[in-house]
Amino acid sequence: MPEDIINETITLLAGDLAIDRTDLPAFNNEAEGWEQLKRIVANKIFYLMENDADQLKYLLYRLDINEMKVKAVLANASFSEAAEGIAELILIREMEKARTRQQYRGNGDWLDV
Repeated sequence: MPEDIINETITLLAGDLAIDRTDLPAFNNEAEGWEQLKRIVANKIFYLMENDADQLKYLLYRLDINEMKVKAVLANASFSEAAEGIAELILIREMEKARTRQQYRGNGDWLDV
């Protein structure tokens, strides 16, 4: 995965989840980075699940996380398992957004048909 996609994803996460970018990891490989990001996002989700469910719902709506996927994650899962599952859904969605932004950035003629 290109480093610019990872950096764009981290930027999106920092902004969308109100996470201090300095708290986000520097990592040596993609798998390590993915796990570190997932743990940080899962902690944020776990906190919201326990303390502010309305904010969590708003966040999932604003990030355009598929409601059916969230329900599937929540079914028969403990809070910590659900937080990890939702974190993974968020990471996947943010990475999709990052790829789209990279695809169209710097390509000023994409509207020309």
